[in-house]
Amino acid sequence: MRIPNTHQGKPCKKGHDGLRYASGHCVECKKVRVKKYREENRDAYLNTRKNFREKNREKLNQEGIAYYKTETGLLNARLNSSKRRAMKRTGKVTRQEIQNLFQNQKGLCVVCKEKLNNYHVDHIQPLSRGGEHNIFNLQLLCQTCNQVKFNKDPIDFMQSKGYLL
Repeated sequence: MRIPNTHQGKPCKKGHDGLRYASGHCVECKKVRVKKYREENRDAYLNTRKNFREKNREKLNQEGIAYYKTETGLLNARLNSSKRRAMKRTGKVTRQEIQNLFQNQKGLCVVCKEKLNNYHVDHIQPLSRGGEHNIFNLQLLCQTCNQVKFNKDPIDFMQSKGYLL
């Protein structure tokens, strides 16, 4: 991801890659300085953020609504909802992996084979039954199939749909 108002320059004295702001400051060094400042002035920093949010509440709400209407926002919402219960478990799934899964499934629900306009990221083996949160345990289902499946055993569910003997 490209950081706005930056250019590639000479590496800094601390050995960072040379990405610099227009002012000439090293991007990585500035990140370290800002992090240190925030830690040292935590209360003032949090108070400033709180005041900003209070003064700009409506604008921030509108920006949030607009973001979740974009493709990236929808994808992030889907990933976050599938990760909610999996936070304590190992494994991580990226947006790119979900997009690859969508392409591998040819944009169709695994169960009913309908076109996926609004898909849900589903754990094949439910987390409540010991499933892992990784790409090998995920499938994309339409909302109806995901709600019917809920946390059923995958074999029992597919047998009820007539796919397995």
